[in-house]
Amino acid sequence: MNRFFRLMVTTMALTGVGAVHAQRAYGTAPRSANTSDYLNYMSGRCRTLNETLHNAYARRLSRETQNSLQQEYQDHCADEEYEARSQSDAKRRDQRQQLQEANQQRERAREQSTAHTEQCRESLRIIATKRARKDLTEGEKSDLNRFEANVRSRCS
Repeated sequence: MNRFFRLMVTTMALTGVGAVHAQRAYGTAPRSANTSDYLNYMSGRCRTLNETLHNAYARRLSRETQNSLQQEYQDHCADEEYEARSQSDAKRRDQRQQLQEANQQRERAREQSTAHTEQCRESLRIIATKRARKDLTEGEKSDLNRFEANVRSRCS
């Protein structure tokens, strides 16, 4: 549950607005992996308080108890949650950057492979053109043979 929603629920509970029950009538909302992975960076006490607050309505805790838990969480865990979220965000950013770098490396390798293939095709075209000529001198034939050997070693 995000901080804004908790604040909204707490505020609504303090003012006695009955909409809290309508919003949470089906129990707790499931947490996604991205939402709660920051909890791994928090102390056990703060994780427990967080989960208790998340499940308070489903457990039918009184408003006074929920407010008390919310206040305790704000007093003891707000800074820790901020740091935990920062660490979690940094980890996700690093993972995204590593994935991006890996994709760029694959793209560069593909481009190099394409360029190599094109070079080989062009070299083979040149060889075919030279072979088709009947007026090559001995020096040109020697150069062509060396060129063919180089192409064979590079393009095999």
